[in-house]
Order: sequence, then structure tokens, then C-alpha cells
Amino acid sequence: MTLRFKLNLVLLTLLLTTLTAGLTTFYVVGVSSQKSNRVTRLHAQLGGIDDVWASLLRWVQLASLPDFADHSERIAELRGSIEERQKIMVRTASTDHERSELTRSQEDCQRLFALTQAMALPAEAQANPEATGILDTLERRFDLLRRDHETELYAAQSESAMAGFYAKVVAGILCCVIILPAGWLILLTRRSLIEPIQTLVEATRRIGQGRLDHQVHLPGRDELSQLAQQVNEMASRLSDHQERLMRSRELAAIGEICAGVAHGMRNPLAGIRTSAQVLSRRLTDLPEEQQRIAELIREIDRLEARIASLLDFARPTTLNRRSVSVGSLVDAAIRDTKSTLRETGAEVTASDTTRDVQIDVDVDQMTQVLAELFSNAIEHMPGGGRITVTATSSRHNGNPNGTTLSVSDTGTGIRPNGLAHVFDLFFTTRPGGTGVGLAGAKRVVEAHGGRISVSSEPEAGTTVHIRF
Repeated sequence: MTLRFKLNLVLLTLLLTTLTAGLTTFYVVGVSSQKSNRVTRLHAQLGGIDDVWASLLRWVQLASLPDFADHSERIAELRGSIEERQKIMVRTASTDHERSELTRSQEDCQRLFALTQAMALPAEAQANPEATGILDTLERRFDLLRRDHETELYAAQSESAMAGFYAKVVAGILCCVIILPAGWLILLTRRSLIEPIQTLVEATRRIGQGRLDHQVHLPGRDELSQLAQQVNEMASRLSDHQERLMRSRELAAIGEICAGVAHGMRNPLAGIRTSAQVLSRRLTDLPEEQQRIAELIREIDRLEARIASLLDFARPTTLNRRSVSVGSLVDAAIRDTKSTLRETGAEVTASDTTRDVQIDVDVDQMTQVLAELFSNAIEHMPGGGRITVTATSSRHNGNPNGTTLSVSDTGTGIRPNGLAHVFDLFFTTRPGGTGVGLAGAKRVVEAHGGRISVSSEPEAGTTVHIRF
């Protein structure tokens, strides 16, 4: 998963968790509030019934007094209170049956009030059978309403308690639902962001201290893993540049020494060679002495060749690049080593891809590099053998990403203890070798911005890889 996908997943999880918790809380609170409102309403209805009945009884009590006229204001106030409370109860009734009973009780109260007003003395109204019947009917209605409301109140209180219990359960579940994703998000954030970033910071610190061999290992294929790969490649390139810089400094110092030594030896060697040739002409009657002088001249020529190699190695490398096929370079190198190939019976074959692969190099210098590799391969195939040259081009995202030349032989190979030193200056395993050829080849390849490496096993041949 990419880092963007992980972040989007975190945000989506937070959003869904918050939305779920909000909707559930809203629903639970709504249900609980509804149950609580129902209980409150039923309490109010019960209280209203009791208040109406108590006020009605108080009204009847006052209206039956002999001096009821003295209490006319209180009687009128009680009547207005009863009528107003009954209107409210009818308006807030929750069922049709309740509303019907309240309406009938309201009508009965009005009949009672009217009957009392029609009598000259209210006490007579109290003794009236019709008034007594109205009061009994009102009492039965109020008792019936009270029992219905008490039953409904008990059920509503039970439902409200159950809703409160469910609300607590849901609250606990929501806490778990929120805590678990939160813990998962914290773990995901730590594993996907914090720890990789800390690893990258530590890697950059070590690389900054000069430990260019340090590698960052981040599993996965997200952006941070790609960044870790780029850090590894950067460290590898820095290590290569540092190695090249140090080697360039070493080679520059060696080159100055070699140039000084070569120039100091060339003139004396030239004088010795001339004297030896003159002496050889004078000793025509002494064949043994002439043979020794000829051997001396050959050794001087060998020293001259070594000095020439040293001077070539010490000379600054300047490149004259142009595009050329690998096959053309192979053909030129074969021409330079044609006589040696003929003498040893070795063969050079190039794959068909060498004709198609183009590289931008100094043709003369790269021809010398291939010729040097052919010569070394021939030296390790004393009985003849085959040298194979291949070329491959790699691509990244459809774009050219590099070219690799491989030169393989079927010779005796290189021992493991010498494999790490084959490109060192003056290192050689051949009798009479100078140890300059492969070091010079590496110098030319690196001057082109390439890399050269070798793999070999004893008695299994050697392969040299050049990558641009």
C-alpha cells in the first residue's frame, strides 16, 4: 500500500467511526429523551387529574356553605382553574380514549356548574340527585383515568429504565468501537510513518558521518520505501564517487612518480641500448657474446615498453566521444589482437545484440580496453579457447537506463585471493606482465562514467562486466 492510501484509510476510518458514533448517540439520546418525556407527561397528567378533582371537591365544599356568597371570588377562581386545567389536559391527551374521557368529564363539570347556578341555594344543588350523580360519574371517570395513567406510567418508567440501560450498553460499545480503531490507527501511524521516518533520520545521520555502506531496509512499496531505496542508491553513488576521488588522487600521485621515474630512466636506457648495438657489431666473431648482447637489448626493449605503459597511464585521460555500435568496437579490438589470436588459436564471437546497441564513447580508448581484455583472456587460455562478447541495454519506465558489455572466456580463471586485486596498478599473475593494462582499462571506463567488475572461478573461466 502506498503512503497516500494509508493516510486516506486512516482519515476514512476516523470519519466512519465518528459518523457511526454520532448517529448512534443521536438515536439513543432521542429514544431515551422520548421515554423520559413520556414519563414526565404522564406525571403531569396524573397531577392534573388529582388537582382537578381536589379543586372540584374544594369548589363543592365552598359552594355548599351557607355563606357561600362571601366566598364567591374563591369559588369563581376555583372554577376558572378547573376549566383551564381541563382544557390543557384535553389538549395534551395522548390517546383518543383519554381525550374522550376528559372531554366527558369537562362536560359533566359544566353541567354541575350550571346546575349549581340554577339553584337558589347551592346546598340544595348538593342534595339534588342529578348533582350527586354527576359527582359520582366524575369520580368514576377520574379514578378510571388515574388507574389508566398509573398503569401507563409504570410501563413508561420501565421502558425509560430499559432505554437508560440500553443507552449505557450502547455507550460502552461505542467506547470500544472508538478505542479499537483509535488503537489500530495509532499502531498503523507508528508502523507506517513514525518508525520509517525515524529509520530514515538515523540512516541520514550515519551517512552524514561517512558510513556510506549503511543501507536502509524498509519493507513495502509505499513512498517511504521508495525514499529508502533512493537513500541507498544515493549512499552507493556517494561511495563510488568517494572511491573514484581517492583513486584519482592516488593515481595522480602515482602518475607523477611514474612520469618522473620514466623520464629519468629513458635516456640512460637509450644510451645503453645504443652502446649494446655498437658492441654487437664489433663482436661479430664472438657469437656467444653477441647472443648475450641480443638478450640485453630485448630486456632493454621490455623496460622501454613498461616505461611507455607507465607514461600512458600517467597521462591525463581526455575523451573524444562519439556514438558507435559495440560490434564496431569488437571488430577493431579483434584487428588489434589478430596476430595473438592466430598464434594461440583463440576465437572471439560477438552476440547479435552488439550490432544493435549504441554507446557514446571514445572509440580509440574503448578499443584499447577491449583489446586489453582480449589479451588477458588469451593469456589464460594457453591451449586456445573462446571469447564471447555480449551487450544488453536496460530500460526504466520506457527510457534507456544503461548498457552492459560482458567479455567472457573459457580459460583457467582467477584464484579468489587475486580476484579483488586484478584492477590494482602493478598487480599481475603473468610472467613478464606489467600490471598496468587492467588498471588503465578501469581508468578509461571510469573516465566514461562507467563501472567495471570481474567474476571468475578457477578452471571455469572469467567474465568482465562493463556498465555505462
